[in-house]
Amino acid sequence: MKKIFIVLQIMSLSITSLFAVELYVGINQTYSTISAAYAVAQPNDEIIIHPGFYEEHLDIYINISLTGSTADPTDVDIQSDYYGYSPIQIHSGATCDISNITVSRACGEGIGMYNATVTIENCIAEYNEYAGIASCISDLIVRDCVIRNNGVYGMKLDIDPPDRDMSIIENTLVYGNGFEGGPNNGAGIRKGEGQISNCTIVNNRRGVTIELQQYVPTISNCIIYGNQLLQVSTYITDVTYSDISGGFAGTGNIDADPLFVDPVNDDYYLAWSSSEKSPCIDSGDPSIFDPDGTPSDIGAFRVSDHKYDIVDLPSQFVNQGLKWLSFPALDNVYQSEDADQAHYLLFNILYPENESKLNKVYFEGIPFIYQNLNNEWQNISFIFPRTTGYIFEMNEAAELTIKGFKEPDNSTVTLTGSGIENWVGYWLEETQSVEDAFSNYWDGSNIYQIQHQNWTATYLEDDWYIQLFEGEKPAISYGEMVIVKCYDAIINFSWDNSTPPEPKTTYLETQYYTFEEEPAYTPIYVELIPDDLPQEIGAFVNGQCIGASVVQDEFTQINAYTTSAPAGNIELELYYGSRSAIQSKHIRSYNCANFNNPHHVMQQLNTSEQTDAWFISLRENGSIVNAPDKVSLTNYPNPFNPITTIAYGLPYADKVTINIFNIKGQLVKQLVSGNQSEGYYEAVWNGKDDAGKHVSSGIYYYRISTCGKTINKKMLLLK
Repeated sequence: MKKIFIVLQIMSLSITSLFAVELYVGINQTYSTISAAYAVAQPNDEIIIHPGFYEEHLDIYINISLTGSTADPTDVDIQSDYYGYSPIQIHSGATCDISNITVSRACGEGIGMYNATVTIENCIAEYNEYAGIASCISDLIVRDCVIRNNGVYGMKLDIDPPDRDMSIIENTLVYGNGFEGGPNNGAGIRKGEGQISNCTIVNNRRGVTIELQQYVPTISNCIIYGNQLLQVSTYITDVTYSDISGGFAGTGNIDADPLFVDPVNDDYYLAWSSSEKSPCIDSGDPSIFDPDGTPSDIGAFRVSDHKYDIVDLPSQFVNQGLKWLSFPALDNVYQSEDADQAHYLLFNILYPENESKLNKVYFEGIPFIYQNLNNEWQNISFIFPRTTGYIFEMNEAAELTIKGFKEPDNSTVTLTGSGIENWVGYWLEETQSVEDAFSNYWDGSNIYQIQHQNWTATYLEDDWYIQLFEGEKPAISYGEMVIVKCYDAIINFSWDNSTPPEPKTTYLETQYYTFEEEPAYTPIYVELIPDDLPQEIGAFVNGQCIGASVVQDEFTQINAYTTSAPAGNIELELYYGSRSAIQSKHIRSYNCANFNNPHHVMQQLNTSEQTDAWFISLRENGSIVNAPDKVSLTNYPNPFNPITTIAYGLPYADKVTINIFNIKGQLVKQLVSGNQSEGYYEAVWNGKDDAGKHVSSGIYYYRISTCGKTINKKMLLLK
């Protein structure tokens, strides 16, 4: 029988919930007063109150919701119609949800409750003679409310017994409560057990008080400041990440003027302007995040959407401490300390307790922020733009924390032409492949090189040369930078964010070869033999490795760091590891060319050459350095003094002779004589005849005879 009774009770509750109705109150609505709607309400009904002024005294005994019809709580103002009564009183056993209303000017409390379960959201309780909200032995949640200018208490939450009063107060502003000359125990909140979080409790007679030492709340992310007699009761010990006037022991607590926008006119939002920046911004519990994804602010109101970027900088043992980066989000609002100025932005790495963590910052190819001989930092008044790229060189690993506002996605910058380096930051939050990011300029007609710290894309003769990573073009991510070169200036360059985001590119580090990274490098594109792929490939000059890469494909790129390396010919070494019985292979001669003169095919590269890129093919019939299909002949420089290089190509193996004649047709020098295989070659003439004597200035002819062809060309020696 007992089981049947329980089942009937459950069925009754389910049916009641199923047929819960909305009761509308207001002008031209079904009911003109809230009391009239309540008189016919059933459990779990919702009374929807339209804008207006209501004089009411509601005694609530059933489960019900009171909801203002708009999101503005000032549209519905409820006052008591009886002296000494509350406009809303919730009685034992009832559950009541109240939202979007104002309760004001009651002779007692605005909202009172006893042994009830109550949720109050987005409401205002003001100018009530005793308290805005008074709770006794109740489970109470107060969220997103304003409790202000009440006579004795903002909120009075009594404990009896303590296991029932587990109140939660969140995101609520409490100010101006407890009138001057009133009871000394008047407070913004008089509290029992429970939680107070993200509240602003200011300018009350007292802040947060309790009466019994054994029943205390926890307080976090709150501003409790400027209350007249007391900020926080000494009985309360669990206070964290809060701004307490006079200070208070606890993790993350601060004691600083919260700097509100305009507290005189009741604007308690946190200030972030050209003259003020609240210390409560991003200073709350770091495990909690605001809706914009930044660390939580302290107080009831979040500051406007912004970014909170953490920039990890490497030690000198990782990439020699180098990092190519940009600052897409900076504080370009607060000007009192110029937060985007180098002195302030980099303060923690410029002036640590011991040696500076920063070595220097490069900007547009030159050291820009550095220490002079007197260890004085130079150019620290520099204001960092959000669209520009930089190279940081670190002594020690460090972390920069940057609070600011992100560069708009549709921002544009001007790129200089004539092959001048443009250091451009990437300010989109979506990672994109290099082709997508530059889709408006990918035809190669203007932009011809895009250089990243780990890769370079170069456009030459109708093709982009770029290494693939796991079969995909590399991507550019938020906060990175690239060096862009173009033929003509681009006035309104912008990033294209019209394509879906891509995953970040993963870069593999060489394990066999070691080298020192430098701020600048020249890319070497290497075309490998498909059936002879090594595990790693390195470039060497006089035995020193100047760069290496992990081979993932038959086309790879080596970043050649030649700034500090001695000038010399570049040799390649292929490391096979487990891919072959042969551990390594040395290659000294290969078909190659440079970006500036791609049709002049050579047999070896030299680091003394100034060029945007080098190209090497290890294949007999390569695609990036073409094998000759006919006899070719040229020289450089021309005119010359006294040395010139004669470059030639053979389409197949044959005997070769190269002779030099003066203008009279007399033989001056036999430069080459012998059999040679297919390929490209170079021979140097030093301006001497066969007897070893220097010849005079004038016109000379050089002639090649090979493969059934004879070609004559003219050159000029000027002394």
